[in-house]
Amino acid sequence: MRKAIVKKNRTHVYFAVLFAVLISVSIGFYFGTIYKDKNEARISSASKNTGTAEDQNERKRLLVKKCGDIPREKLEIKAGQFVGIDGPEWSPDCRHIAYSLFSSGTVAINEDGAATSVKGNADEGIYVYDVDTEKIKKIQLEGYESPIFERWVDSDLLLFSFIGAERLQTTYSIGFERPVSEVNRF
Repeated sequence: MRKAIVKKNRTHVYFAVLFAVLISVSIGFYFGTIYKDKNEARISSASKNTGTAEDQNERKRLLVKKCGDIPREKLEIKAGQFVGIDGPEWSPDCRHIAYSLFSSGTVAINEDGAATSVKGNADEGIYVYDVDTEKIKKIQLEGYESPIFERWVDSDLLLFSFIGAERLQTTYSIGFERPVSEVNRF
């Protein structure tokens, strides 16, 4: 009789543990799908058409009106004859300014017609100026050459493109300090 009671108690314990594991997995799955859906919605907004050039210029004018003039002397932009500059542009929350520098004339056409980037100068890259710390950070991106700043997606995400074997657009998270999506657009 005692063995039957012990065996019955063990069965209840097994079912309780199994039930707890199933509940934990279900909760994890639920939160995982919520996070995934939010993340995909945020990234997909980067690939939406932002309107005409006039709309973008109006957005930039409104940001300058809201945030003030861009302190170009603090950005340390060394413009030269073959240096292209995209930006600078305020982030929507007025906490950062992003811009890119690239060397023009550094793309060669291969025999098969594909564009190949020739090594540009060391200053090429995407830069983010932090207004609070007054420091400039160069965004280090492995495998990306000649990045071109496009626009801010929101206060944390910026959109840039680069020309290599093919032209890609990528969103980069300032908070996570890494690219969060890559879309072949061209």
